[in-house]
Order: sequence, then structure tokens, then C-alpha cells
Amino acid sequence: MDRVKHFFCFIFVLVLVGCSDTKQLSPLSTDDTILAFGDSLTYGVGAKNGKTYPEVLSELTGIQVINAGVSGETTSKGILRFSDVLDEHQPQLIILLEGGNDVLRNHPPSQTKSNLA
Repeated sequence: MDRVKHFFCFIFVLVLVGCSDTKQLSPLSTDDTILAFGDSLTYGVGAKNGKTYPEVLSELTGIQVINAGVSGETTSKGILRFSDVLDEHQPQLIILLEGGNDVLRNHPPSQTKSNLA
């Protein structure tokens, strides 16, 4: 259970870091959609059935969370599918969790940063 708490704290910090001080975000409603876009962590590798973070987030919030995770994906591959997934789901909020595979494959940090931007 502690691992789950730590994981959600990590996600919460990532979301806060990604939010700019210059824009005010409106609260999401239960009719909105969240897009969880990422690699194996989003996809749910190692998670029990029904316990991926997008599924748990949806359960906790009552908001639809689309799991657009692809195991093993690098940021270079993510760029190729991002706009199609965005167009398909038209989310009100995006959680982006990629870059780990870039690090594991020794991709240049500058390229990873550029891809994420």
C-alpha cells in the first residue's frame, strides 16, 4: 500500500510541476476526460488487473481516464502518435509520463527534453 501512496504522490508532484503559475486551471467535472499518455508505467506493466494508475485515478475521481500507455515507448515514438491520440480523445487534462525508456537506452538527455517539450 505504501508503494501505491508513493506512486500517487509522485504523480501529484509531476502534475504540480507541469502547471504554470500564470494560468488558472478550472476544476474537472465528471463529464471530462483525462488522457494518461506514456510508457509501460502508464500501460500498467507489473500492475494487477484493474490497478493501473489510470484505472485507479478514474475510480478515485469518477472521471474517465484514457490509458494511452505503450510499453517500451521512447519519447521519439510518443511524438509520432501523440497528436492522433489527442485528436481521438480530446481530453481536458493530459498526464504525460514518458522518458524512462530514453534513459534506459542512453538517448541524449537534450533530445529527450526536446521531445517532451
